[in-house]
Amino acid sequence: MTMRALILAALMAAAPALAVAQEALDAAMGRSLFERRWTGEGLGPLYNERSCAACHKDGGPARFVTMPDGGLAIAGAVVRLGDATGRGDPRYGIQVHTHGIAGVSPEAAVNARLVPAGDGLARVAVEVTPLGDPLSPGVTVSLRVAQTARTAAAIDRVDMAALDRLSDPRDADGDGVSGRVRWFRDGAGALVAGRFGWRAGQLSLDDQVASAFALDMGLSSPLRPQSHGDCTPLQAECLAAPQPGKAEFAGREMSGDLVALVSAFVRSLDATVAPPANDAAGAALFARAGCAACHLPEVPATGGGAVSLYSDLMLHDMGEALSDGAGEPDVAPTEWRTAPLRGLRLDAGVSRRYLHDGRAASVEEAIRWHGGEASSSRVRFEALTEADRRRLIGFVEAL
Repeated sequence: MTMRALILAALMAAAPALAVAQEALDAAMGRSLFERRWTGEGLGPLYNERSCAACHKDGGPARFVTMPDGGLAIAGAVVRLGDATGRGDPRYGIQVHTHGIAGVSPEAAVNARLVPAGDGLARVAVEVTPLGDPLSPGVTVSLRVAQTARTAAAIDRVDMAALDRLSDPRDADGDGVSGRVRWFRDGAGALVAGRFGWRAGQLSLDDQVASAFALDMGLSSPLRPQSHGDCTPLQAECLAAPQPGKAEFAGREMSGDLVALVSAFVRSLDATVAPPANDAAGAALFARAGCAACHLPEVPATGGGAVSLYSDLMLHDMGEALSDGAGEPDVAPTEWRTAPLRGLRLDAGVSRRYLHDGRAASVEEAIRWHGGEASSSRVRFEALTEADRRRLIGFVEAL
């Protein structure tokens, strides 16, 4: 064997170890960017938070402190603006920014509090006080809380085309569940599925990271040009013009490499989500109550196999009680993407709340808010014995 052949053979043998080492290095650099508190040199000029970790401490979801008077202090929440079709406010766009760099005034002050909704449940009332022009008539405000980042890698592995073949958008089987995958068309007319975000508006993990940098911190990137933080790469009508009323983003444009590094760190969080303990009785109750109709334990993975998510990543009509009045293009205000339950046990505790605005203080309260396509599942849950309800809730909390 020649020297050249020996060198090539050695490099090929070392390639797997080198790849693993590179992944670890990328994840370490990504963690540094994830935790970095950005400053005026690249921030804003309008923003909601200075770092990814401010909303996703240790990769987790939003954290809450409930005051005695019902006031909510939230780390990891933003206020979206829009009408039923998804049009934002002419002055403030689709998201209120509560901070500005030196010399730039915030757009508004935001306060949230719990208000009784009957039957022991509570809604979240959001008060937006503009520091400039008032909000336009007909614009609805909606609190959106950060979801966990630990399931992002698993979501990114899902074969959305295979999942779509499992969908039943017209409820052909008559079970009352008619979820649908949210599809976008690219410039060539090809369909690409949304999978991230409360309404499946982002297409990939890189897309989600870039969107958060742009809209929440004012850091644009090749995936998110200046002033287009909440556009998907395929929404030409959104990318055609700056968001209405927003000052031009003066912050530094991040390279695609920086977005990729943050994504590498988020992917590494997947290793922290171990499979749940086997609970056959709890799983049987989960299925019997109809929860598994939307919270699928497993979904098809790209390249074969399955991904454990306890979600179908589809949009479902959850009823008027969960409508926030602010839709998106092709998404009604009552439609929400099924929230993954995988890894829920990692974020249990007094600082965790549930649903898109954090109105539910427990898994049971979240279930009791289910309406629309999920009404029958809620009714079945309520019909269980107290012991079985506790067993089912324990099963979900241990996922």
